[in-house]
Amino acid sequence: LAADGLDGTLAIITGRVSKWGAALDALADRIVEALWVYGLFLLGAPLEMVVLAWLAAYVQEYMRARAGGLGFHNIGVVTIAERPIRASMVFIVLIARAVGLDLSFGISIIWAVLQSISAFTVFVTLRPLLRQSQR
Repeated sequence: LAADGLDGTLAIITGRVSKWGAALDALADRIVEALWVYGLFLLGAPLEMVVLAWLAAYVQEYMRARAGGLGFHNIGVVTIAERPIRASMVFIVLIARAVGLDLSFGISIIWAVLQSISAFTVFVTLRPLLRQSQR
């Protein structure tokens, strides 16, 4: 996760930003999130909850990417389940497990709910912007 946050920053600072790098970063983000979901499932989270959370996260990120492809780069919304929050939820489950607590069920439900709200928030924010678009 630390490397994920640093790669974009370094690309910007060094002036080595590219479409290929952005696409590769987005692909890596989706793969990492799939691994988070798989890890939560292995730790005991219900499959339905982690798949719902994962799909809602994917939809949220896809809507943002699609809007970016249409020229809307700053949609002006930060949701309650951005990537750092998603990573934190997985981290909480891992730390809890290390001290003998199983929070996988509860955290997976919280993640699914927050992520669904977030995907809906992005949709509601983008809808008027896209309706005004000439495309």
